[in-house]
Amino acid sequence: LEKELLSQEQLLKSQIEVQTLEKTLELKSSQQKLFLERFDEQKLKNEFLQQQLEERDLNRIQLTSDMSRQYKTMQAKMSQKIQNLEFEVIELKNKLERTQLQLQETIKENEKTISEKDLIIEDQHVKMSYMSHEFEQMLNDTLIKMTKKVELVSLKWKETEGIKLSESSQKRLIDFQVNRCLS
Repeated sequence: LEKELLSQEQLLKSQIEVQTLEKTLELKSSQQKLFLERFDEQKLKNEFLQQQLEERDLNRIQLTSDMSRQYKTMQAKMSQKIQNLEFEVIELKNKLERTQLQLQETIKENEKTISEKDLIIEDQHVKMSYMSHEFEQMLNDTLIKMTKKVELVSLKWKETEGIKLSESSQKRLIDFQVNRCLS
């Protein structure tokens, strides 16, 4: 009996142990199921996040590509614009040089023309001065000759007192300062 008791005790102990193990197994199984569900959820979340990350990476790559393309396009346009402006600057410099050369030539031509005109004016002044002097000399000679003639006529009038002059003729003679001869 003792053996039987012992055996029953052992059986009972074993049953309790089996029950405990079954409960533990059930608990572990339940935990495992819960963990698997959470793991699946996390896996889904992870896949979702991975997909979002890949989409963002793809978007970033596309954006970078677009920006790079836009930058290269803008750089090409700016480079072309710079080349055009440099060409325009060169053209304007050349035009400025040509204009300055034309201005210098025009200034030289004007100075030459002015110099020629000044020489002509100087020559004309000399000629006018000479002609004025000649004319003055001629007038003086004529005046001297006329004065001599008037004196001669005046002497003749003195000698012949019978000549009567009109008032207007007397005034004219006074204008030529011949009145002294008439008295």
